[in-house]
Amino acid sequence: MVTTAALSRDWLRKNGWIAEVVEHRAGNFRHDMFGFADVMAYHPDKSILLVQAYRKGAEKDHEKLTPEKNQFVKLWLASGGKFDHHVWSFDSKGMRNKRKTWHVEIISILAE
Repeated sequence: MVTTAALSRDWLRKNGWIAEVVEHRAGNFRHDMFGFADVMAYHPDKSILLVQAYRKGAEKDHEKLTPEKNQFVKLWLASGGKFDHHVWSFDSKGMRNKRKTWHVEIISILAE
């Protein structure tokens, strides 16, 4: 099973970014980089980016990851970094060769 972090990493790479998954496992728990990022990426023309990746339907669990509600997100943005939410979904009607076809909605979080 592919993770949403891996989907985002691969999508970013296909779009010219250098990207890597930065969340890590500790036993049964996953820990996000700085408490809010699954993927880190950079691009010489587009800056440096942190991404929180998750499946559609989990938006409520991640709504606290905004500069108004999270001091680390606020400081990251104030430091010149960019932060996006990648919301992944698939359409079973769009399955090719019995494989899921994933789609991403990108929500850019802006500084206050």
